[in-house]
Amino acid sequence: MRSNSCVKFQWQRRNILLSFRALLTIDTPIVAAENPFVTSKSRLLRARRLPQMSKAAVCNIVALACLFLGQYAKADSLALGHVSALQSNGFTSVDLFAHPGVTLSPSSTAPGMKTSLTLRVPFSGTIGTLNTDAIVVTSTILGASSSQTLLLPAGTYPGGTSAVFTFINPNGIFKPTPMSVTVAFYQGKQIVASNNYSFKFVEAVPEPGTLLLLSTGLVGAFTRRRLRGKMGAGCA
Repeated sequence: MRSNSCVKFQWQRRNILLSFRALLTIDTPIVAAENPFVTSKSRLLRARRLPQMSKAAVCNIVALACLFLGQYAKADSLALGHVSALQSNGFTSVDLFAHPGVTLSPSSTAPGMKTSLTLRVPFSGTIGTLNTDAIVVTSTILGASSSQTLLLPAGTYPGGTSAVFTFINPNGIFKPTPMSVTVAFYQGKQIVASNNYSFKFVEAVPEPGTLLLLSTGLVGAFTRRRLRGKMGAGCA
């Protein structure tokens, strides 16, 4: 003989199945299952028809749910603009889309930045609350690649919004060397939009005046050291 707990569990499962059946077969009224643990009088009081729902009402609910969820599930409308490279310590910029193959010099002459290249990436659009979006910029020169990622929080980005990425290239690039940059917009792990740019990079060569001063200083130091050696030999 089955225990009371087993019978009670089967009765509860039957009620759940009947409830799902009521939602699937809308036009069929369902009577609540009888509970073997209550008296016959209570059973008669609790036995009633479940409220019926018309097919039109169900369609309206489904349409509203799809409209509500669709606002979050749709792809973000973010547009990438043309990337520009900063030059002359940021006082000028070069549009890489309008000048393909252009030769660029370091963006800054500050110590430690003499091989740097700073890129400005413009973008605009709207980012949803349930999406994880990012802009990934990848720089490649001399067979070596480097990537930087900017995570975009939810919100609306008007036209004129931009992000700045700075890459430090290897030292000793004294002749124009091919370089490429890829800018990609990621929604999750999927690339929604991307742009590629190709150009050349060369490290700044010291001006003739700077070279003259450097060579004069070296010659003076060598002469002074040589004279000091001769004076020491004469005293001995």
